[in-house]
Amino acid sequence: MGAGTKILGSADGETPGTHIDVTQFKRISGNMVSLQFVLANDTKATIPLGGLMDGSDQMHDNATLAGIYLDDGSTKYTVVRDAQGKCVCSSSLTYLEPKSKVNLWAKFSAPPTSAKKLNVDVPHFPPIQDVPLTPLSQ
Repeated sequence: MGAGTKILGSADGETPGTHIDVTQFKRISGNMVSLQFVLANDTKATIPLGGLMDGSDQMHDNATLAGIYLDDGSTKYTVVRDAQGKCVCSSSLTYLEPKSKVNLWAKFSAPPTSAKKLNVDVPHFPPIQDVPLTPLSQ
């Protein structure tokens, strides 16, 4: 991460030594939300990413972030799908080596404009509560 990267929310994983930092969370054109985060592996072991965050749709989404979702306390916003049914997110994930980091991303359908903060739910990490959502740039 660059020196000017602001952390919008963080969580330690179920596996001690794993950590995520949300680095971008903003509304974008097409009535969507863009999420970017860094997954850090501070353990001494290689972490298999394939299957870790891909949700239940293994047929289309093996080794993707399709299992991530956003919620506002009452509505769940899942990762956007393309015309072929594949998630619009980081894909072809393999392994995260010890003492390393990876930048990951996903796009979601946007909540109503009244929503200013959302929870970011990443499998195997506790929900990151009230992450501020940057408005659409004019």
